[in-house]
Parts: sequence; C-alpha cells; structure tokens
Amino acid sequence: MNPVKEPKNCWEFWGCQPESRDDCPVYQTNSGRICWQVPHHGDGLFRKRIEQCALCDWYKKMNGLM
Repeated sequence: MNPVKEPKNCWEFWGCQPESRDDCPVYQTNSGRICWQVPHHGDGLFRKRIEQCALCDWYKKMNGLM
C-alpha cells in the first residue's frame, strides 16, 4: 500500500505542540507521513502497534482508507 501524497506531517495534522515534538521519534526522523513505520511505542510489538495505527485517522487518510 503506497501512502497518499500529503503536504502535511502527522504532527501538523494532530496539532502537536513544538515542545512535545522534540521527544517524538517520528518528528526526529522526519517521518510524519509514514509514522506507523517508525518504532515509537516502546513495546516492540509491531502487530499490536499497527493494529492501533489502523484505528488512527491519519493512518487511514495516508493509506487511502478515508
């Protein structure tokens, strides 16, 4: 599945405050269009994380599910 072309990043979509971005691995790696691919939940369980991501509006939008 190829992500949709989107000029925003997830932190812009969600309106994350600049101070919270500094601790975000997605922001640190500039991966805001593919955030579900960045290990950032700390549990190391990709399947559990991707199931959570599948409920996310940003994930749905970027993967053409909305």
